[in-house]
Amino acid sequence: MLCPDGMTEEGGATAFLPGSHLLADDDVAAARPPRGWQPPLKDIVTLACAPGDLVPIHPKVLHGGEADHRLHRPDPAGAAR
Repeated sequence: MLCPDGMTEEGGATAFLPGSHLLADDDVAAARPPRGWQPPLKDIVTLACAPGDLVPIHPKVLHGGEADHRLHRPDPAGAAR
């Protein structure tokens, strides 16, 4: 995973589910992991990184993140907000 702009926890950094790369492909595709598999919230790993960092991850690890709502994006029509 390449982080061209860097990531912070406040800015929606990617979170990883440890051990998820061991789940069967069919269970992941059907969104039905085995009963009792879900790790406790305290075990979820959130990764912050500096701009330009390269983070090697297993291709099957489940991961995701929130949108970065801190950024102000100008209105394409030029209207002030």
